[in-house]
Amino acid sequence: MAAILVAAFAFAPRQEVVTEVGIDATPAQLWALLGDPGSYRDWNPFIVSVEGALAEGETLVNRMRPGTGNQITFKRLC
Repeated sequence: MAAILVAAFAFAPRQEVVTEVGIDATPAQLWALLGDPGSYRDWNPFIVSVEGALAEGETLVNRMRPGTGNQITFKRLC
């Protein structure tokens, strides 16, 4: 039965989900906020810690704890 379900999902039509949020700020204000990883915890309650820098060749490590309580770690090479 599991094989049938896998096959059904493999051949099912692809779906796209699009979401949009309006933010009352200028692009410069947003980039100033997003460009400062040290301030992420001020506006995102799920952020546990941020290490690194947003600079070419640097690694940025975000540790988050969403509503599920499980910690998630994201590493990005800038």
